[in-house]
Amino acid sequence: MADHGTSQGKKALFSEFPPVPTEAWEARIQEALRGTGDVDQLAWTLPDGIRLRPFYRRDDLHGRAHLGVAPGAYPFARGTKPVSEGTPLVLSIVARDPSEANRLARLGLERDAGGIHLHADLRGGLLHGLPLRRPDDLAHLFEGLPLDRLAVHHTGASSGLPFLAAWLDVAERHGITPNRLRGTIGFNPLSPFEAFGWFHERSAPAQTAGLVKDLRSLAPGVRLLACDASLFHEAGATSTQTLACALGLVSDLLARLTDAGVPAEDVLASLHVVFPLGVSFFPAVARLRAFRLLFARVVEAYTGQREARPYVVAHLSRAHRTAYDPYVNMLRTTTEAAAALIGGCDALCLLPHDAAAGHPDAFSHRMALNTGLILQHESHLDAVVDPAGGAYYLEVLSDRMAEVAWERFQALEARGGLLEALRQGHVQQEIAASRAAWAERIASGRSVFVGINRYPDLQEHHDPDALREARIPFTPRGAFPSEEGLLDVLRAQVRKGTSFDAMIPPSPEA
Repeated sequence: MADHGTSQGKKALFSEFPPVPTEAWEARIQEALRGTGDVDQLAWTLPDGIRLRPFYRRDDLHGRAHLGVAPGAYPFARGTKPVSEGTPLVLSIVARDPSEANRLARLGLERDAGGIHLHADLRGGLLHGLPLRRPDDLAHLFEGLPLDRLAVHHTGASSGLPFLAAWLDVAERHGITPNRLRGTIGFNPLSPFEAFGWFHERSAPAQTAGLVKDLRSLAPGVRLLACDASLFHEAGATSTQTLACALGLVSDLLARLTDAGVPAEDVLASLHVVFPLGVSFFPAVARLRAFRLLFARVVEAYTGQREARPYVVAHLSRAHRTAYDPYVNMLRTTTEAAAALIGGCDALCLLPHDAAAGHPDAFSHRMALNTGLILQHESHLDAVVDPAGGAYYLEVLSDRMAEVAWERFQALEARGGLLEALRQGHVQQEIAASRAAWAERIASGRSVFVGINRYPDLQEHHDPDALREARIPFTPRGAFPSEEGLLDVLRAQVRKGTSFDAMIPPSPEA
């Protein structure tokens, strides 16, 4: 066989097309601009200060070490698995009561949802999200659902432990042993955002050590420890600020729990990252790829190991959901879901398009799930592992995003870690500045928000009170759980029918 350009004598793909030098591309772009400017005017600068040229070539990838690594191998920028196994689609349930949530969960199950996402959180003395106030509420929500086949993803750190205890109890009453459950719990004992007092800071690592050990033995398919990066994203953080804070959460948990005697492998097996997406497509793809690379770097620094893979639960951005012109949110959902499937995640939570405009109905939930199903079964976006691999633009963006985020993370570590930087107010100041800059771009029209500052429906009106999320007064009044075996204590309270507000302790400062 004749050699047509490869060392093995195999014909190179597209060998009939001669290579085009960079200068020729620039000349063609200049011609298209018709003298109105040069190529540099097409460059794009992200809010993080990352400047992107309008096109990249193979030479721009030189020196980017992860490119020579196969998917499923360290540092996992190209994915955590060597072949694609598909991405579970998770339906985010937004409902008025547990019975409605049950009906919506059944709808998701009928349409092959890989799981359900339930949000219930306590902030400022009010219960946000699903109105889950007592163990019986969860029993009604889970009635008739195959909990051994349906992953459950929970967010809302204050309710995390009572939710977990009630979930375990309901499963056992249905004849399902805890080791058959799968999902995540939105609990972080070190989070500075909690308005409740599970632990005093000095005892948190030791208490959590017992929880991790007990749950790893009882329900190894349930990940207890949440690093919720959406808190920073929704406050206004840029992509690299969000990445740096996510790494800070991982670093603080690893450092404090391993110091408390928890093996690093148990911490990592119990940990998951709640990862926000965002409607800017290329940065959303790059952010997922950059996070895996940086997570691997942090874990190697702590453990010396290269096997640990992050478990990422991707969420649509609530910060980019509008109450006005809500059908536009369907397009935003498509953009974000496509970015998640291309960038790679372990589960994708799909939020109804009109969640910001009130209580979505069955149609809204069905459309959210259908979006993901179309991208999977018709567009085949997750049929191959790392579909973005080798794309010059995305590879450069992923690498630059990782570089800037790593610098920000190192700055947090120099201040004593994320928690200490938050106590100093440093993180809040930086995010507030980013949020103010974003608000100015929207107000001035330099950034377009369709349906809000451009192309609004002037006939559309909403009652402001109707747009506000239903929030139920909720006063934590539980005893401070200083004893050993906290999970057993909570499960005993669940069996007695104790309400969640009587299980959650108040803040130590209250």
